[in-house]
Amino acid sequence: MGIVIRQSLKASFASYVGVALGVINNLFVATKFLSPEQLAISRLLLENSLVFASFAHLGLPFITDKFFVFHRNEKEQHHGFLGLIFLWALVGITFFSLLYWFLRENITAYFQLKSPEILAYHFLSIPLTAFWVMMLVLEAYTRNNARIAIPTAVREIFLKGGNIGLILIFALGWISFEFFLYLLVALYGVAVVLLLFYIRILRKWFWKIQWKFFDRKSLYQMAFYGILIALGGIGENLFRFADRVMLAGQEGLRESAIFMLATFIVMTMDIPKKALSQISIPLLSQAIAQNDREKMKELYQKTALHQLLAGAFVFLGIWLCIDEIFLLLPKGKIYAEGKWIVFILGLTTLFNLSTGLRGELILYSGKFYFASIFSFVFAILNIVLNYWLIEGYGVQGAALATAIATSLMILTHLVFVYKIHRIQPFQLKQLYVLIISLAVLGLISLIPTAKNLTELVWVLPLKVLLICVMYCLPVIYFEVSAEVNQIVVKVWQKIKLVFGIR
Repeated sequence: MGIVIRQSLKASFASYVGVALGVINNLFVATKFLSPEQLAISRLLLENSLVFASFAHLGLPFITDKFFVFHRNEKEQHHGFLGLIFLWALVGITFFSLLYWFLRENITAYFQLKSPEILAYHFLSIPLTAFWVMMLVLEAYTRNNARIAIPTAVREIFLKGGNIGLILIFALGWISFEFFLYLLVALYGVAVVLLLFYIRILRKWFWKIQWKFFDRKSLYQMAFYGILIALGGIGENLFRFADRVMLAGQEGLRESAIFMLATFIVMTMDIPKKALSQISIPLLSQAIAQNDREKMKELYQKTALHQLLAGAFVFLGIWLCIDEIFLLLPKGKIYAEGKWIVFILGLTTLFNLSTGLRGELILYSGKFYFASIFSFVFAILNIVLNYWLIEGYGVQGAALATAIATSLMILTHLVFVYKIHRIQPFQLKQLYVLIISLAVLGLISLIPTAKNLTELVWVLPLKVLLICVMYCLPVIYFEVSAEVNQIVVKVWQKIKLVFGIR
């Protein structure tokens, strides 16, 4: 257990560093030194390859998580499980590459009119996808050997830090934009080499497949499970990235870049959820296994409440300071066109957060396959809605499409969870959070918006301070969350102890 805790702490540290690097890169470095079109091209290549990888890996990360345990045996070299999944990955990469080559004319036709600049580089999606597949597979292998810290550091620190470094080298004029993209692809190749080297150091370098342990029946079970779960992964990634791809095809790279930055700002609302999920999911999984409905209900409602508490606080900070944020950003006048995207997707994210661990309640139940089905079906709906609404409403249409599809999926999840578990996430305390949030929103909206950097110096800190005070004090006073109040009491006691306050 000690190694798990140590690895978790190290991985958490790497993740937080990665978040900081992501904020620096997306909000300041990339927006400063890349044009909106260049930013869109570089992001689309990375994001498209991640979507393609969710198809090309054939479910191997999920297969490894579920089936490696049956082959874990150091003396017998895990039956060559590493060799099997790597060979399997090569099959998926080959199949994807052939399919991409076959569809190249369709891809060209889609981007030709509005985003012809990307056509010179779209072939880079093939090696990028291959590297993503290998990374995901090798990460799964190291994870199942109780090693997550180094793979997390490679993904969160090496890749994000390397991305910033390459942009700065490009900004200095040492390389062309084309060579920058080639180096970006190579960076992911180096990440794969680092993971392979790490596996070698761990002495888990077991490549020889012992086929006697992998009969036709077991391989069929692995393939069926992996593809079924991967279907949900494809749906999830399509949900995350289809809108900006379709914007590039139907409106242009500039509009796609505006949408990307707006969605990145909104994504900061999800950070507290990730921390809560890491703590809650193991407890929820145990409650489901024991059919402890009361515990399931408690976790469902508590995560819903605390995710809403944190999400509403972040949303207020974003929306009430949105004009100041764009004033602070490089090329802020361009990216400010995404202001209402932030509002639409921010409210949608708030709705998502307020419903707790509904997806996990499906995923960890006996009906887990419905999670994949729902993700895929609503991803298709999202694509259809984006196609219709982008044509009429541009970037706002993409935001509306994603908001509608996401909201319908959330409602479907809520109904399905209630049907299989007879529990729902809502309680009266969530209404308190909404009332407090609306009051803060109304009052702080009265403060004039900063018109220049001189005004920004005092307006932004004032707004942030007032949001903290006006939101946190009522939450504590009305005891919206017993857990939050307990933390406040403990912190206050420590402060009194340190400063000798009676």
